[in-house]
Amino acid sequence: MSLDDIIWTRAAEDWPQDEPLFSDRPPLRMPCVAFESIPAPKSAVIGFDVVLVTNLRTAKLLKNYSGIAEAKVICFGRAAFLAMTKYCDNVVLIDPSLRTIQDALGLLSSSLRGKTVLLPGPCERAFDLRSALATQGVFAKNLDLYRCKRELCFDYCEHDSIDFIFKFKGVICFASPSALISLFDYLAPRLPPKHLKAAVIGPSTARASGNYFQNLYIAKENSFAALVALAQKLRAAT
Repeated sequence: MSLDDIIWTRAAEDWPQDEPLFSDRPPLRMPCVAFESIPAPKSAVIGFDVVLVTNLRTAKLLKNYSGIAEAKVICFGRAAFLAMTKYCDNVVLIDPSLRTIQDALGLLSSSLRGKTVLLPGPCERAFDLRSALATQGVFAKNLDLYRCKRELCFDYCEHDSIDFIFKFKGVICFASPSALISLFDYLAPRLPPKHLKAAVIGPSTARASGNYFQNLYIAKENSFAALVALAQKLRAAT
């Protein structure tokens, strides 16, 4: 491993999807999260006016649910949108220029008022969208499809502890607040080294970093491809 590599922290199960993004050389893989599906009734999406999908993992899990093909689906994020179009006919993409679900709240509230909304996703949510919509007169219900486990895995790199990161001079990537928090938990009470560059996928993940990274950079759009492009640019400048 070179000390100017890219550290990729997405879950191990996501690597087949992520690998083609690294055309020049593979990153150092250090998954900081893992995911576990939560069984739910296959009819859970039936009876709602709108299903709101906010991430790719949720979109992939929904394909097994009865009634999803006929549901009206609103997607936040292009990756989720493209996944849903494969098995759902009525899919709308929220304005991609809105970087966080909080930014889209006003738009959503006006279009969803008077409708019943299903919010599938993780059991732990970075933003309580259900409560936020309720304040705008929109009835919404959470459907927990998976849980996130914060854990570092060293199975895919030559290290067996996090200590190497204090000599690392490359870029570490975070595609979710959970991955970033997992690293902080593992390092505690130590902090990330000041020289370490961190590339994050969007504003929500950046907020989760607090002030722990002195060199923090946000991708131009909420996509894994944009995150990799940012990391490669930062590595080239090292």
